[in-house]
Amino acid sequence: MNELQIHPVDFREQQRKILKYPPEVIEQLFQFGIVMTDEVQDRFEQLDSKLGAYLGYGVTLTALLGIGQAFPPAQDYLLFKVGTILALIMAIGSVAEATLGLRGTEFPFPSEEDWFQKDLTGDAVKLRRFHITALHQSHQEQQVRNKAKGERMKSAEAFLVAGGVLTALTLLGRIVTSFQLK
Repeated sequence: MNELQIHPVDFREQQRKILKYPPEVIEQLFQFGIVMTDEVQDRFEQLDSKLGAYLGYGVTLTALLGIGQAFPPAQDYLLFKVGTILALIMAIGSVAEATLGLRGTEFPFPSEEDWFQKDLTGDAVKLRRFHITALHQSHQEQQVRNKAKGERMKSAEAFLVAGGVLTALTLLGRIVTSFQLK
């Protein structure tokens, strides 16, 4: 099992197959569906947490670049100007990617209507089958959102690292050359 990849199964095919599974298999699929739904929601929260941190770091880089302007270099080197501009672009890129990854979305989850499926409440096995397909569909939609959020996170991280390195080098250069003035 490759745990780093998403391996979705065809929802429509599973919807047809589930009608033929025996009750013991239905029970196992239902229990595992709960685990999978909890897991995908936990991953969503972890991604949000990391993106929030990256957003904060990106804003901090932007602030550091502003503070760095307090250290005028001995000479007005073009390299410092370019470094500052590039670092600022990277910091803004990180903030933008983190913000886009964090933007609010409705969370796909089975509804109360799915829970109390009226025409199936007389047959527990059929109701359980329906609940499994509802959990499955919700899980697949959440996986898609998590994947997009993860891609934003990777991009924000790359911008953040590049911006951090550029900021550190630019500030270090400004500080070192400002002491040469004295």
